[in-house]
Amino acid sequence: MNLENNSLENHPEWIPTEEQRAAGITETDLMRENPPPEEEPQTLEECRPVDEYGSKIPIDEWTVNDLGCFPDSMKDWLIKKLLGHHNGEESPGVRLLREMEPSQIAQNPRVANAKMGEIAEKMGITPMRT
Repeated sequence: MNLENNSLENHPEWIPTEEQRAAGITETDLMRENPPPEEEPQTLEECRPVDEYGSKIPIDEWTVNDLGCFPDSMKDWLIKKLLGHHNGEESPGVRLLREMEPSQIAQNPRVANAKMGEIAEKMGITPMRT
């Protein structure tokens, strides 16, 4: 976390007005009510999905939920990464990302999984049964 961005100078909403001070409201109270936004990861390694043991999940094993692990700001980069992994061919994951933001996938995994199924079906891909 970059503590320089969390100073009072950078967050005027944390400085109580005279009326607020008179009512007993402190900087800490305002910080609690208006927390700084979380910093988004900047690289694949910072947001890459991991398994229950903390090992990185290979890109060819990513699920719909794994695509929801990434920030929306990395969507174009993620599409490029998936295209590169599949030798430039669009995979169902790429098509899903063209229709939904990663945050939408994370918020609505059922919708995203259903949409992924429709995309795969249109592409002629059938799920493997085990």
